[in-house]
Amino acid sequence: MRQLRNALSFVSACEGIRERVSMAMWLAWFELRRRVQPGRQAIKTLSFQGLKLCLDWRSSEHVPLREILIREEYWPEPNFRPSAGQSVVDVGANAGIYCVYAATQVGRHGRVIAIEPNPAVVARLERNVVANAVDDVCTVIPAAISDRAGAGSLVVGTNTAISHLAEPGQSGMRVQVRTLDEVVGGFNLAGIDLMKVDVEGAELAVLQGGANSVGRARRIVVEVSEATTDGVSAELRRSGFNRIFQVDVGRGADGLLIFGERS
Repeated sequence: MRQLRNALSFVSACEGIRERVSMAMWLAWFELRRRVQPGRQAIKTLSFQGLKLCLDWRSSEHVPLREILIREEYWPEPNFRPSAGQSVVDVGANAGIYCVYAATQVGRHGRVIAIEPNPAVVARLERNVVANAVDDVCTVIPAAISDRAGAGSLVVGTNTAISHLAEPGQSGMRVQVRTLDEVVGGFNLAGIDLMKVDVEGAELAVLQGGANSVGRARRIVVEVSEATTDGVSAELRRSGFNRIFQVDVGRGADGLLIFGERS
């Protein structure tokens, strides 16, 4: 029932008739596949607000559509929306809804770095970047981000948006682990206009391993849980953000978005 309500909200949020028809057909296709082949992935490409997006519905890769493009939770103020010529770093890009949108906004004089560790999702992320003709603006980095570099194991559940590096004793798929400073240092960026971090509990490790990069960011948004809220806020203050505020995520969800800005 919750899935149906979410689906109807997506359809009603589509701006044009073509988008509404496309979304309705996609949802009908997903429901048919779910009934006929219940164990199979539900991957489909759809058009939404001018973007072509290949997403796995069963893995909840559609959820950021509501958070980013419908509710616009990631830019509660205009200056947090990506704009022409900016440099944007997206840590935890998933299938690319945020970074692809950002690339269309920054244009050919801007730069977007999209970082995602899950190999299956990276394939869709790269496909979405190419499908939206932003591959000359957006660079995909297939790696997990932490406070140390090396090899690691990624634990992925049925929801691809919720994955994390394995704790001692856990097993997962082998992935490359890098620090944010290592990744960003490979690009000739004069500065970072906007940074987005959505890493399912690893926020502090990302910020601590990217102190130089975070220190160069003008604005940042970090999705946090109750357990990491205070630590992330303190880390942003140490990095020189003198304006920090919080916004609830998803109308009743447990998470929060923490925004940081320099005067």
